[in-house]
Amino acid sequence: MCTGARVVVLAVALAVATLSVPSLAQQAPIDWSEYIDHIVDLLEEHSVLRLEIDWTVFRARVDAIMKPYNLDSESERFEVLRQVFALLQNHCDVHSSYWPLDTLEEERAAWADGRIPHAPGEGLVNPYGIDARMLDGGIGYIAIPRTFPDPIIGVPEASFEMGLELLRLVRLLDAEQPVGWVIDLRDDRGGYPKTRWIGLHPFLAEGCLFGNATPEPDSPPRPIRWASFRNGLFTEVLVGGAEIQSESIATDLGSHRYILGDPSAPIAVLVGESTASAGEYTALALRQNPHVRVFGQATRGDPRRHDGHRRV
Repeated sequence: MCTGARVVVLAVALAVATLSVPSLAQQAPIDWSEYIDHIVDLLEEHSVLRLEIDWTVFRARVDAIMKPYNLDSESERFEVLRQVFALLQNHCDVHSSYWPLDTLEEERAAWADGRIPHAPGEGLVNPYGIDARMLDGGIGYIAIPRTFPDPIIGVPEASFEMGLELLRLVRLLDAEQPVGWVIDLRDDRGGYPKTRWIGLHPFLAEGCLFGNATPEPDSPPRPIRWASFRNGLFTEVLVGGAEIQSESIATDLGSHRYILGDPSAPIAVLVGESTASAGEYTALALRQNPHVRVFGQATRGDPRRHDGHRRV
C-alpha cells in the first residue's frame, strides 16, 4: 500500500523511466519473452523504486503474468506489458511507463500539426482545463487539473508553452486586483515541474526553494537543490563538491518574468490525497513564500520516501 508513506508534503526523487522501443517494422525480436525480460531489466535499472523492489520476486510475478498469453499476438503482448506496469504501480511507482516508438512519433506529429491543443486560449478559457476564476470576496483561484498534460517527449518547447498558458491565466486574474489567492493542487497527480513552475513563478520566493537527495545504489545519496532567481528556475546538483546547474529543468523566463500587483497578498495552497510527484514539488516550492500557507490532507508521497531522502 502507498498510504503508509504519505506525508503532508514530501521531497521525492523524480526520475522518470520512459521506455521507447523500435516498432515491429523496424525490429522484430526473435523471442518475445526475452524482449519483455529486457524491459524488466530497464525497469530494474531506472525505476524510481529500483532500490526497494525485490526484483527476483518481481520477475517471478512477470513470468506468471506471461504464462497464459500468446506473445506472438501483438494485442496479448501489450496486455502483458500493461500488467507488468500495473505491477510496478502497485509498488507505488507511477513514473515508469512503456511507449512504443510508433506512439511517440504519432504524438510528436499530433503536437506539430495542432491536433494536441497548445495554442493559447481566450480569456480564462484554456486548452488544458485549468480552473481559473475569481471567487467571492475578490479571491483569485487556480486549480491544476488531474488531466494537465505532460510535455510531449521530443518536443522541448512544449513544457514552456504549457507553462506560459498557466502564467497567462495568473496575469488575467491579477488584473482583477485580488485580495488573496487560492492555488488548488488537490487533483495534481504530477507531471513535469517545469511546466508548473513557469506558470506559478510569480508566487515563488527567491533563492533556495527546497532540496532532496537522490538515492544511489553504491554511493551516498546525491543532494539536489531546487532554486529560483530573478530571471529563471533551476536545480543545482552537488557533484564532487561543485554545484552544477541542471539543463533539464533550467528555464530563462526573460521577458515573461512577472511580478504580482500585490506580492504581499495571502496565498492558500490546497493539497490532498491525490497530490503527487510534481504536485508535491510545487507545494514544496510555494511554501517557501512567507505569504503562503498550506492546507488540506496528507499528500500521496509518490514515489515513497527512500532512505537518504530528507524532508525540507
